[in-house]
Amino acid sequence: MKIGIYALGLDSGTAGGLEIYFRNLIKGLWEYNNKNEYYIFVGNKEIKKAVQPYTNSHIKLIYHSKIFRIIYFVLIMISAKPKIFFKILVNEISRLLSYSYIYDVDIREVYSETCRMKLNFQKYGIDAVHFPFTTIHPHYLNISLPIILTVADIQQEYYPEFFDNETIKMRSVSYRPSAERADVIIAISEYTKKTLIEKYNIKAKKIVVAYPGCSKDFKKIDDTALLNSVRSKHDLLSEFMLYPASTWPHKNHIKLLEAISILRSKYSFEKPVVLTGASQNNHKNIMDTIERLDLKGLIKFLSFVPFSDLPVIYNLATIMVFPSFFEGFGIPLVEAINVGLPIACSDRTSIPEVVGDAGIYFNPDSAEDIAEKIYQLWKDEDLRRRLIKKGLERAKRFAWKQGIEMTSNAYKQAGQRRIQQKT
Repeated sequence: MKIGIYALGLDSGTAGGLEIYFRNLIKGLWEYNNKNEYYIFVGNKEIKKAVQPYTNSHIKLIYHSKIFRIIYFVLIMISAKPKIFFKILVNEISRLLSYSYIYDVDIREVYSETCRMKLNFQKYGIDAVHFPFTTIHPHYLNISLPIILTVADIQQEYYPEFFDNETIKMRSVSYRPSAERADVIIAISEYTKKTLIEKYNIKAKKIVVAYPGCSKDFKKIDDTALLNSVRSKHDLLSEFMLYPASTWPHKNHIKLLEAISILRSKYSFEKPVVLTGASQNNHKNIMDTIERLDLKGLIKFLSFVPFSDLPVIYNLATIMVFPSFFEGFGIPLVEAINVGLPIACSDRTSIPEVVGDAGIYFNPDSAEDIAEKIYQLWKDEDLRRRLIKKGLERAKRFAWKQGIEMTSNAYKQAGQRRIQQKT
């Protein structure tokens, strides 16, 4: 089979878990599956650079410049929908300045214009197309080729209050139609599968669960020189808590900050928290909360960290704290248990499915409970050792080899549909 993997909308450093999933997917296909031919369509130079080492006779990289696609889209919008283009432009400027939108934009009209931007999959003899980022580009909803769709989560169906109106509109015209159109859905957890059945009435037999796993770079590191170099580079103390998460509302940084304040006042506990991840639409609120609670000396933002540094930072951390309200999977959790980093985490959504008995759980709505569990884990060295041991054992469930095997099953199902079409 020839499989097209559509990643033209992926930008490096802003997509969080989606980018990690994509990078590991391509590397996994390179390592474990040479039964098919893969055509990887990318539009970002950094993503191209990351994928390039894994190209061979089975994996071919097709690069479409982002600048060209943006210019093409702008010209179309100016000529066809100038008022909408003006509103989009003003909205983006406003979002950059204040994390809010000014105009109400009809997302369906924007989608109709993006439909003019076409890839000729037939040119490459492609048998099926994999869209790895929860939605199918609107143009391809009606193509005859079988479509495989990876769904990370449908969070807006459970927490609409975490999204602005524009995002809700965008998701309303893209998420459910994409799930309904897909011939095979790859859900990244049993929890995500359950939500698709519950909210979109997707048939269970159409959904394959394939855990993403994590990069092999996440392991115990004993290289003292490397550890010291990364510690010095990011100015990290000898002990700290780590929370790797972009500043989206559902990541629940606010309750974590309140918990840190409680730890300081109740226990005179003043261990720093290191935060990694891109700045998103809850960032200003988080910074205001740090100021209000007078936590500047305890919170260190590293923002986006190079992928090569992340496994080292995990190794340098004392514990991971993960207070997220909603996760489709939670790749950082798997990264932590592979490294041997003990976890205090939320008891919601897919998180218990991933962590199992390798973590200590708290109620993410309760800053008091978060504080208590952090303090318990930090102070109990024997508990940390037990959780590390359980985590290293549990990590075997999330090796990419198994994930690629299940992904290959999804491709096979799509291929069977292609054969049926031809006959």
